[in-house]
Amino acid sequence: MPVDGRGDERMIRLRALITEALRRDGLRLRAIISHARRRGRAPGPSILFGPDFQGEPRAPASGAHGAGRTLFQTFFRQFFASESVTSDMQLRQTIVWILAFLIAPLLILTIQIFPHFASVAIRAVRFHDTELLDDTLEWIELLFVSYSMVTIGLITVFVWDALSFDRRDAMVLGPLPVRQATVAGAKLAALGAFLLLAAGLVTLPSGFLFAMETSDQLGALTFVTHLVAHLAATVGAAAFTFAAIVAFRGVVVILAGARAASAIGPLMQFLFVVLILSFVILTPAVWKIPHATLVNPTVTGWLPSSWFLGLFERVRGSSRAYFVPLATRALIALSIAVAAAMAVSVATFRQQMRLALTPPAKPRSIGVGTLIRHLARALAGRDPAARATADFVVVTLGRNRRQQGPVAMTAAVGAAIVLASLTQKVRDLESLMQPRTIVLWIPLVLTYWSVLGLRTAFLVPSELPAAVTFASHGPTDTHAYWSGVRGATIAVLAVPVTLVALVVTGLLVGWPIAAWHTAFVAGMVVTLVELAVLSLDRLPFTRPYAAGDGLLRTRWPLYLFGMFAFAYWPVRIELQLLGGSEPWLVAGAAGVASVCHLVGRARARRWSVTLDEPASDGATISVLDIGAVVRPVAPVVSTPSVS
Repeated sequence: MPVDGRGDERMIRLRALITEALRRDGLRLRAIISHARRRGRAPGPSILFGPDFQGEPRAPASGAHGAGRTLFQTFFRQFFASESVTSDMQLRQTIVWILAFLIAPLLILTIQIFPHFASVAIRAVRFHDTELLDDTLEWIELLFVSYSMVTIGLITVFVWDALSFDRRDAMVLGPLPVRQATVAGAKLAALGAFLLLAAGLVTLPSGFLFAMETSDQLGALTFVTHLVAHLAATVGAAAFTFAAIVAFRGVVVILAGARAASAIGPLMQFLFVVLILSFVILTPAVWKIPHATLVNPTVTGWLPSSWFLGLFERVRGSSRAYFVPLATRALIALSIAVAAAMAVSVATFRQQMRLALTPPAKPRSIGVGTLIRHLARALAGRDPAARATADFVVVTLGRNRRQQGPVAMTAAVGAAIVLASLTQKVRDLESLMQPRTIVLWIPLVLTYWSVLGLRTAFLVPSELPAAVTFASHGPTDTHAYWSGVRGATIAVLAVPVTLVALVVTGLLVGWPIAAWHTAFVAGMVVTLVELAVLSLDRLPFTRPYAAGDGLLRTRWPLYLFGMFAFAYWPVRIELQLLGGSEPWLVAGAAGVASVCHLVGRARARRWSVTLDEPASDGATISVLDIGAVVRPVAPVVSTPSVS
């Protein structure tokens, strides 16, 4: 085949480049061999690919030190990775809002308790009464230690999936020429760096605030002593909580598998969100309890918060003898928790490395029973596309933790509101044994915030490839998609909400009222679901995340007003109709649900399954650049030749 002049020139240039690359690589190889011979060992494998993508020769292998640094940076970035944000700017804004959410309770706590301490300190200085001053100081420090533990626990469960190795990490890192000790060490270093960052953000502001407020009347030396003691107690408590959660997750991975550990994540998020919200809600009530009732070696001596309070007193130089064993327990517990977290992290890495060589298990949904799936299909109708859509939504919610997280956190907000109302309005158990707003609105409040979480979860883009399937093979009539999403949402909420309404009201106010109230709650649940689905315009989980969708931080006044419109005012109307007009109450709820259903069916025509164009925000692609790392080779012992 003839070659023109231009092609011949290209071939000559290509041969020259290859010759130059081979010459450089040959020189590099001879240098490596010569250096190895001088050190008395054979050379290990080297990557000699000539010029890299930047036009410069690739450097020789850098060893395990460079690989460990790269892995550490990658593992540390995993704590801040999220599929619910569209850019680095939005991720920074989200972090700022989270920090504001965590610092706000601390400021409220400070406003509540330090005026009382100031008056106690003035009286102690004037009358030389240090007993009451020490009691008050210990009581305040106990609150700060508890807040540090709850806050670090909340931050830790937010990054639940990044706390240990998973199958993907093992499959990516296993074939690389990096020692397992380097990988495990990089993961442990990333966990430690994340702990230091989180503990610093939580404890340093509170430490300076605590030291300034408690040393106002006592001098500069007291400021330094209280600051050091406070940081020792709060950082120790934070490290203990972090290590305990890491160890707990690792144990679950070892005993029950990674899928079970991932499924526990939403429950842990729910628990810690309730704890941190309840911390602010219950502080005024707890503050009225005498100090000796909660801070003593017999009642609370085995609480971790009391242990680290003892550490605070030992560092501060307290003369109270019963704090000595408490401080000892704190140091022992912290050592055991850290050692357990390190051991479990290494064990989970080895387990995941072994599992990476085995075929993956068959996919199955977690937490979604057969009853809910059948109910979702029945509510979707007889259309096969609608039934398939309902099954798709239910299964996705059951197996993906990224969808369960928003539901757990918003449901925790509802649980905290219910707890706040109970602590403020209920004096004794006798006051709950009658129809009241505070009793009847419990299932409605939980339902309302759960629906908000479900709508937010629908916007998380976890199943983007499914959009191609629905767009290519789905029907043109979009009513099927609306029916499937509606049926799945009702099925997911109907069973737990009706059971909560029936059991709570039945045990408290009697079963006849509970039956009518459960029917009313069912009608209200369907109404709320119809309104939530009415605000959607395409299939859940199959669209790229749009910035600003479902953000509680920007729409919380509207959501708060909606809670009163859905839970408080309907229950007030229900209380007026109890005693003979219950059928009208249930009929009214069913009528409102029917109207919302008809409006939603009419607006289902706007639903779309068309594919969105991928949006680019100018982000660059990051790679795990440890390709130049080689495994160390054992030295070769040469034997003298016998002539």
